[in-house]
Amino acid sequence: MNSKQYQLAIVIPCWNVEKYIPSMLESLVAQSFKDWKALCVDDGSTDLTAKIITTYQQKDDRFQYIRRDREPKGSQTCRNIGIDAAIGAKYLIFLDADDIIAPYCFEQRVNYLDKHPNDDYAVFRAKSFRNSLFETDSDMYGFPFVDNALMAMLNWNLTMLAVTNIYRYQSLVDNNVHWDERLSSLQDSDFNIQVLAKKLKYSFAERTRVDYFYLITNNGIANKIKTKAHYESHLYLLNKTLTTVSQSTQANDVVLQNNILLFYNLIKQDKESVKKILRLQWLRERKINYLKMWLYILWGGRGKKYLFPKERNFSREMNQKWRQATEKNIVEFLEMAKNDDDIIKLDASLKP
Repeated sequence: MNSKQYQLAIVIPCWNVEKYIPSMLESLVAQSFKDWKALCVDDGSTDLTAKIITTYQQKDDRFQYIRRDREPKGSQTCRNIGIDAAIGAKYLIFLDADDIIAPYCFEQRVNYLDKHPNDDYAVFRAKSFRNSLFETDSDMYGFPFVDNALMAMLNWNLTMLAVTNIYRYQSLVDNNVHWDERLSSLQDSDFNIQVLAKKLKYSFAERTRVDYFYLITNNGIANKIKTKAHYESHLYLLNKTLTTVSQSTQANDVVLQNNILLFYNLIKQDKESVKKILRLQWLRERKINYLKMWLYILWGGRGKKYLFPKERNFSREMNQKWRQATEKNIVEFLEMAKNDDDIIKLDASLKP
C-alpha cells in the first residue's frame, strides 16, 4: 500500500471465515463514514475467504486483500502485517472477521478522537451475541467500572478489547506497540495490558452508542485455552506480564499474585507446567509469596481463602463490580436499541 494520507485503517485478520466475512464486509460498505481502507490479512485460508475478499476489492478499491507472507501463523501476525501496511492512516481499528459493526461505528469513533486530540486511543462499547443482538444472556465490554483499568484486565475482567478501541496510528508506531506473535491465545488481553502498561493516554467514550457486536461461536479460541497445546504460551505470557507490570505503579503485589493464580487454573492439569510457575523470577524474589504458592500447589489448589485472602477478596470484589456494571449496560442497551432503527436493521440482517 502506498503512503497516501487517509483517515482510517481497518485491520481484519481472516482464516476460513467464508461463512461470516460477507456480513462483516457488508457492514463496512454500509458505514456512514467513507474515508477508510480495509486491510484484510488472510492467514492461509483453504475455503472461499480469499475469493470473497478479492471480489469486494474488485468492486471497491478501499478493500485490500493481503496474504500472510511470513511465519508464524496466527491472527496476531496478521494484525502486525496490517499495522505495517497501514502507513498513511491517521487512525486504526482492529476488527474480527466473524463479528459485525453498526453503520455509525467509524463515524462516531473518528469524530470522538478528532475532538480528543490528547488521547492516543479511545474505548467504545461492544456487546456479545450468538443469534440476536437483543439477547440478554450476553456480555458487554468497553466501559469503566473501576478507576484502574489495568487492575481489571489483570483479573481478566475485560473492560476493553482491541476491537472496542480506535487508535491513533502514529501513537502505536511511536510506542512500538505490536501484537505478540509468540502467543497461542490471550493475545487480546496481552495487547491491552501492554498498552495500559506503556501508559498511552485514553478515555472511555461513555455517551456513545454501542457500535460493535462480538459473535460467540463454539469453535472460538476461548474453548482451547485450557488445552495442553497452550500451556507454554500461558507460562510465557504470565512471565511477560509480571515482568512488564511489576515495573508499573498501577498494580501491586496482590493484583499480580492473583494473576498467577488465574494462570495456575489454566495449566493445573499438567504437573510439569505447574512446576515452572515456581521458577518465576517474580515469585522467587518474594519468599512469602513463593512459600504460599508452593503450599497451594502441593494442596492441589485448595486453601486459597487461607493462603491468599487478600487476592481472593480482590478477585471476588472485582468480578462482582464487573458483573453488576455489565448487567446495567445490557439493560441500558436494550432499552435504547428497541427504538434504534440502525440496530433493528442490523439484527434483521443476521437472520437467514
